[in-house]
Amino acid sequence: MLAAWALAERGAPLWLRVPVGLPAILWAPGHLLVLALVPHAKGAGEERGLRGHERFALAVAASFASVALLGLTLDAAPWGVSPLVLLRGVAALGTSLVLVALWRVGPDADVPPVPAPSEPPAARGALVGVVLALVVFGAAAGFFALRADTGQRYSELYALGENGLMADYPSQLAPGENATVIVGVGDHEGRALRYHVEARFERKDAQAPPLEAGARDVALDDGQRDEAPWAFQAPTQPGLYALTFRATAEGIAAREVSVTLRVA
Repeated sequence: MLAAWALAERGAPLWLRVPVGLPAILWAPGHLLVLALVPHAKGAGEERGLRGHERFALAVAASFASVALLGLTLDAAPWGVSPLVLLRGVAALGTSLVLVALWRVGPDADVPPVPAPSEPPAARGALVGVVLALVVFGAAAGFFALRADTGQRYSELYALGENGLMADYPSQLAPGENATVIVGVGDHEGRALRYHVEARFERKDAQAPPLEAGARDVALDDGQRDEAPWAFQAPTQPGLYALTFRATAEGIAAREVSVTLRVA
């Protein structure tokens, strides 16, 4: 698990991350959890604990359940859930379970004996564990699917042409010519926000101070989006410009979008 996390942090190639990451997610967390709960131990002349196939089945089932519950916990946390954050959580969980397993392993560990052949097979309990884990995993998957549109916090800022298309931006204007674009702002931050949107011309082919091109405030509730025309006047000096829109709000990173146009 630590290796999978380290490879993800360093941006290792996919062919290396997949064979390390799959067992780190699908087997290792459950194996460590089962090992912490029922460690290997021997005592009084009889082997105690789980058989190999039972331990493997429970490890896979426990991995599905523990990773699903870990994902739910991370999603409710401020940093949210993402592949890298999930790997960090799995690595932290695995380290904790290793410490618990090391503490529990020993000749006097309280480990239940392996049932005799005449007793009901423990594989039946493993099967029940697999079914329960899959139910938990399915419920978690449904939860994430229902929250797919609102789980990630972000703000939108985009510019469209006057007809509402991305293909009809004004690309060339005469000095001082009037033009219009549509500027959209969307709030997906999980709370109501008041955005301050400002526009400026930035010269791309020469050194020149930016020119203000208007500003406005937009108040939105979570999940709302606003699109409105933005009228502006081209600079009087010919040249290549970027018309840059910048949106800011309290507690979020600024968003920017630019439209390139030539004044001639």
